Amino acid sequence: MIDVDNLDPDYYRRRGLRCAGCGSEVETFNVITGWGLDWALGHVVKYVSRAGLKAGAPAASDLRKARWFLDRAIAAAEGDAGAE
Repeated sequence: MIDVDNLDPDYYRRRGLRCAGCGSEVETFNVITGWGLDWALGHVVKYVSRAGLKAGAPAASDLRKARWFLDRAIAAAEGDAGAE
């Protein structure tokens, strides 16, 4: 059996973002898929959305991870996917 709490932990929903149209809670996954983000940009949104909310993980750690993925997305957009 799949442990849903580990697949969708609450720190991805703790920002309290609500849809302006219907008022329902907006989750990180819905933003990533709704915007049609690729793998790298999806990870940027994931790490920024949980920064400072995950127990035992300082915000700076998640923000560095987001920057790592953003740097790769920028490199890919500039045509140099192997850039560090």
